[in-house]
Amino acid sequence: MHNNLIGVLKMNDEKLTYILLIIASLFLILNGVFAFEHNLAIILMSIFFILIGIILLIISIRLFLKRSSNN
Repeated sequence: MHNNLIGVLKMNDEKLTYILLIIASLFLILNGVFAFEHNLAIILMSIFFILIGIILLIISIRLFLKRSSNN
């Protein structure tokens, strides 16, 4: 029973990690969208944040769905 409980807790920790990655990616995307200054450095950084946020969102959703389907 002890090993089963550890396995369940580990799966829940992994799901929580993926959910936190999804939240972090959404914050990156929002940070890129809501940059209000219009100089070149800020625009490039905003594009970078949006791209990294989208990539992280796709990866974390795929991993979350893969982990959920294995259960």
